[in-house]
Amino acid sequence: MGLELIGLRNSRYWVIVPGVVSLCVVLGYVLLAGVDHEISIDAKKMFESVYTVFTQFGLLFFSPIVIYTFSNDYKEQNILFYKMSGCSSVKYFINKLSALAIYFVCAITGIVIITSTVLRDYSLTVIMILYFSCVTLFYLTVSCIWAYICKNFMTGFFVNLVIWLFTIVVAQSNKRLYMVAFYDSSSKVHKTFINLLNDSRYVKLMPLCVESIIYDVIVVGIALLIAELFKNRWKKNGI
Repeated sequence: MGLELIGLRNSRYWVIVPGVVSLCVVLGYVLLAGVDHEISIDAKKMFESVYTVFTQFGLLFFSPIVIYTFSNDYKEQNILFYKMSGCSSVKYFINKLSALAIYFVCAITGIVIITSTVLRDYSLTVIMILYFSCVTLFYLTVSCIWAYICKNFMTGFFVNLVIWLFTIVVAQSNKRLYMVAFYDSSSKVHKTFINLLNDSRYVKLMPLCVESIIYDVIVVGIALLIAELFKNRWKKNGI
């Protein structure tokens, strides 16, 4: 994974990732001040708005960053190097996902702390770092799956987008299928989170956070299974 972290650093992801996360915070503020016309903005209102941005636009913002790392390896035929180094398809997938997750979690942690400092309220800092990280890990994992399977950048992006929209339609057509769009604003998870946040029952947010972590672990497990099943595709993409 060390090589992946260095590769992302050389690609200036240490600037790009914090920039994208900051954009989500800025958009959250714009929604409050420009759309909702909120005059007094506290931490609760701010983080609720930013959380909405993460869940609604996270895939659109994060997926190009993810897909580029895979498509660049395929374009430069780096897969042969990984194979000669004894790196399996699953290990390659884990390293990519882990390196991206580290960059994003670090950026989220820093920016949430800065936002809390500006608003002079640290009561939601830890819980929002956890929630934003859970949402982001989910979108990173899903994006990694299609980036791994699709050789071309545009193909991976549009397949990812179409599948995302399809899951939202499915979840909205049958509320019992909310798990396929777990973090979408139409799901009961999102609504429960907002209700608990508005009621200031921050302690009761922790069980929901645990549920989100378990969900992400299951999604990552499925992604690793897909990586194994499509290992020949991975090899072919690198040629």
